[in-house]
Amino acid sequence: MEINQSHGKKLFSGELALLLGLIINSISVTLFAKSKAGMSTIALASYVLNLVFSFFSFGTWNYIVQCTMIIFLVILTKQIKKGYVISFFLAILYGSLIDLFNIIISTLSDTLPLYFLYYCVGFCGMALGTCLLFRCCMPVLPFDTFTRDISLKFHISYKKIRTGFDISSLLLSSALCLIFIGSIKGVGIGTVINALMMGMAVSAVSNMFNKKFYFKPVLKCFESLS
Repeated sequence: MEINQSHGKKLFSGELALLLGLIINSISVTLFAKSKAGMSTIALASYVLNLVFSFFSFGTWNYIVQCTMIIFLVILTKQIKKGYVISFFLAILYGSLIDLFNIIISTLSDTLPLYFLYYCVGFCGMALGTCLLFRCCMPVLPFDTFTRDISLKFHISYKKIRTGFDISSLLLSSALCLIFIGSIKGVGIGTVINALMMGMAVSAVSNMFNKKFYFKPVLKCFESLS
């Protein structure tokens, strides 16, 4: 990796950070589902919609929900960026990866100790993947674009934005379950832990990366799209 002489930090390719973030997060989401401890708050609404309206896959609903967030982001910030268009396509890729890894991970063994392992790996992976997407300086998934740009626009820490969003997602998804299913699905102790702790975990991972690396797209065509 290239070293930034002015800061003494190594260059971490933005393109690589984006790719790794997409893969790691899609795996983490499916591990949460496999763990039966409760869905990730990011994917909870998509999971519930898939249960209610199963004609779309889990990954497809994820894409629909995330792209809806871009629309709200444009309304709140009153800005339209080129990167938002790319975020739509990244959401399609991400949804496809979720469906792919869901097929693969569904073949793993089902035991209580492994459920605990699946959740722990998923939690750590989600914190790492989200950090990479947040720091990659490129167009990212609509969810990450939403939390990042709202944080920057209104000068609110990412930790507060992420925690607030996770708790809101938890409450709204639970209400959706009660209305259409009659009971709460996809919510467990793992969901609550994610809602309360994921923002802090992402911030902690980000601080560790910040000590050694700086993020920048290697290809010039991406530099102005974030």
